[in-house]
Amino acid sequence: MTARQVYLGIDFGTSNSSIAYVAADPRDASAKKIDVKTVRVQMDDEGNATTDRTPTVVSLNFDDRRSKRPLLGWEFIRQFSKPKRKSQLLRHGQTFFRSIKSDLGTFRVYPHAFAKDFATPEHVAAAIIRRLVEEARKKLPGYDLRGSHVVVTVPASLSAVAREQTIEAARLAGLDRELVELVDEPVAALLDFINDGRAAGLLEEDRPKNLLLFDYGGGTLDVSLVRARFDSKSQTGLKIENLAISQYRRLGGDSVDHAVMDEVVWPRIEDHLGRRESLDCHVRQMLEDTLIPTVARRLKERMCREIESRQSQTGRARAKRPRPAIEPLHRSFDIPGIADKLPSQFSLCLLYTSPSP
Repeated sequence: MTARQVYLGIDFGTSNSSIAYVAADPRDASAKKIDVKTVRVQMDDEGNATTDRTPTVVSLNFDDRRSKRPLLGWEFIRQFSKPKRKSQLLRHGQTFFRSIKSDLGTFRVYPHAFAKDFATPEHVAAAIIRRLVEEARKKLPGYDLRGSHVVVTVPASLSAVAREQTIEAARLAGLDRELVELVDEPVAALLDFINDGRAAGLLEEDRPKNLLLFDYGGGTLDVSLVRARFDSKSQTGLKIENLAISQYRRLGGDSVDHAVMDEVVWPRIEDHLGRRESLDCHVRQMLEDTLIPTVARRLKERMCREIESRQSQTGRARAKRPRPAIEPLHRSFDIPGIADKLPSQFSLCLLYTSPSP
């Protein structure tokens, strides 16, 4: 069993991360399609709900400050969703880390992090990658994943420093640095597109084609122009050459989360606490650090699921108006200098135009 080679693929994302694996078998050497298995992780405490994505968040245990074990991924989401009175607001870089991928390559440090193990973005990223590998190990008993070949996706426009720090994070997570490779996210999207058969006739063996690839992520929006063709002599079966890459921009899903915070969440808060300009700047920042990844992002995701559900009904006699997305807030917070409480729920409504007859 241990003689078989395992290859890991890690999508280390700004908002969410995933891991997949291929257990290579000599009997599959002639296979035309690679059997990639994406690891599903537990979302709830009972194990009734699973998903193939893990939130890219790390936090101290804010309900038990004596615990030295941090909350990672869904652990944080589950704990935050539990009712609690006088909970503490969170602060990015101190008690909580979100969108850590955007800090790679910036040489940022976190001198006030809740644990010395999280003093740099690489160390926080390593904690997420380590957790992903642990989830894969559950599906691969008997394998030593420390010696596995690993491919980690990165934005095409990511700087050389950020790429080096991504590899360093994988090393800190216990992986062999010499066996870690990076692949640009638009190229990974193209490989996935081709592998599932949707690209039949898109590429040819002898004549390369120019392709424009878009990758809309949580922290970046990459546009890559590549020249690609099938290549039977290549290990991947493809030959891909980058012709042009867009500049690095912090533009993506996080930008939508901030817009929801500004246009939906803050107005409700102001109904209870007064205008945000009247609040202490540190309080404003803590409110945003706490509510953007928990309330604003989840409102966005709920609305997206609702729209997707309604789109699947377009073939019916009458499309229904999407319902408002509602996100409850079960916690009350101890806000410095403020006696009032935050709203108990937030809602996001979609402006709807009836389809033409």
